[in-house]
Amino acid sequence: MSMGGEPVTDEIIERALEDGKRVGIPLCVGPHEMVVKEYKSGDELARGAFGIREPLAEATEINADEFRSSNSSLRGMLEGRTKNRAWCWLL
Repeated sequence: MSMGGEPVTDEIIERALEDGKRVGIPLCVGPHEMVVKEYKSGDELARGAFGIREPLAEATEINADEFRSSNSSLRGMLEGRTKNRAWCWLL
């Protein structure tokens, strides 16, 4: 989830959910390791490292194989790095 001077993504995420898309939000699980957890509207988020909003550890994990093997289409995937922080959105 966005923070500080980053573009605000909350409305984009909610719009994607309204459009029936599946959304994943990264969760830091180690110093240089992240997993993507499924996010649904209203899911609880916790403050992680540096106050970044993250999904709870018990949220459903998403992996790329799920998208490849499902009948749903992967409409877009954006990966990048901002301020030494990796982020990933699956829509």
